[in-house]
Amino acid sequence: MRRLLAVVLALASGAAGCCWLPGRGPGDRGPAGDARAATGVPMPGQSIVLDVALIERPRGDPFLEQELWDLGNEQGVGLETKPVLEENGLRVGQVGGLLPARLQALLASPRTCPNPRRLSAEPDQPAPVAVGPVRPRLAFQAHEGGASRAVALADAHCFFEVTPTPEGERRLRLRFTPRIRHGKARVEPRVEKDPDGSLHWAAEAREPTEEFPRLSWELTVGPDEYVLVGARLDRPDTLGAAYFLGGARPTQKLLVLRAAHVAGGVDETLSQAPPPLALQATWTARGSRR
Repeated sequence: MRRLLAVVLALASGAAGCCWLPGRGPGDRGPAGDARAATGVPMPGQSIVLDVALIERPRGDPFLEQELWDLGNEQGVGLETKPVLEENGLRVGQVGGLLPARLQALLASPRTCPNPRRLSAEPDQPAPVAVGPVRPRLAFQAHEGGASRAVALADAHCFFEVTPTPEGERRLRLRFTPRIRHGKARVEPRVEKDPDGSLHWAAEAREPTEEFPRLSWELTVGPDEYVLVGARLDRPDTLGAAYFLGGARPTQKLLVLRAAHVAGGVDETLSQAPPPLALQATWTARGSRR
């Protein structure tokens, strides 16, 4: 119960710029604990943060496969885009307010959610959100613009470019675009601009990137709403299956993402809000505010 209380406090409130998924005590010195310590507080000057968690369960888990989606909202994606995502094995939804208890428990457990993290982002600038580790081999069919093409990659690292755009004072429009880095890094020259406006050549080692621009989608979210991205088990050999299914064991993953404005290292849009529903529910369950 202590661990669940901690994760609900952080998930729901996000106040004072703290990370939405906490560390697991001062004795936690593993990789997950180090990641939390390193990314728990936004640096000054940041304007947007993306709180990211990747849940992993055995394939066919009934909660991740259907129950969660019955509780969420899958209507936020445009009507023209949704069939394209479905054809490519992707499932996208939103959930807000009081998170389902089962989802809270999965997010709180180091076994099912080992490495939640906080990323910084700038308005209208893409931020890479990785989905799992590097895969030695990846093969699937990509369906774009009415045509299909076979994709076969080695040393593949799946991620989404998430581009946040402010919509009013509290809401953000998020654009998701799938990308896959693969192969060995190679040096690519490029032109960079100095602060004084002059140009110069620069070189950086980067892996080749497979792009899927026609599979982008957008969602508009508030500070208390979470984006869910997963795979459809009935669409094997698709991009969604490549991102969220498989690995060394027959597992399935779920990406949970929350975005919020920050200013001066403090999440002002959330710290000014009344106590969130999930926190009120926790008080009731513990009997501490009766």
